[in-house]
Amino acid sequence: SNYGNVMSILDGMFTKMIGNVISNEDTRLRKDAWNKVMAITKAKETGGRLKYPNVDKDLLQHYFMSQNLRYAKKLPFGKEISLGAGPSLFMGLLKEAADGGLIPFVKTQGRASGFSVDDLGADWVGATDMPFDEAYARGMFKHTETKGNIKGYGQGEWRKVKKKLDNQ
Repeated sequence: SNYGNVMSILDGMFTKMIGNVISNEDTRLRKDAWNKVMAITKAKETGGRLKYPNVDKDLLQHYFMSQNLRYAKKLPFGKEISLGAGPSLFMGLLKEAADGGLIPFVKTQGRASGFSVDDLGADWVGATDMPFDEAYARGMFKHTETKGNIKGYGQGEWRKVKKKLDNQ
């Protein structure tokens, strides 16, 4: 029927519009997170030394992206809501599950990838809004994994990550 065709077209247009809004917001959040990563890795003390030496850019990106997702507010039709810690953590967990090959038909190829508890730790402190300097002091931006453990399941030492998070 014509009604069905019109509804199908409208549904497709709506889905595409929502998809574009989400894609644009995702791009904005990723750029913002990367800009924060670069600011931290280049920050210097008065004497010219790096203020935050030996931080891992990947873990910083997880921290800032999770923080950005927690406070994401730009949604379609002028509605603004804060996603909060739960959805932010869930998105980090989904990303790690995809990296670890735990989601069928989703594969990460061409680089070291896997389910990383280090990444989840950085996601946790970002999503729960732990102050950056506290997370840095706890060592949340240094990997616990060994060079031989950079692909597949179980990246990182979950006990070491848990110890970093204790007393939060």
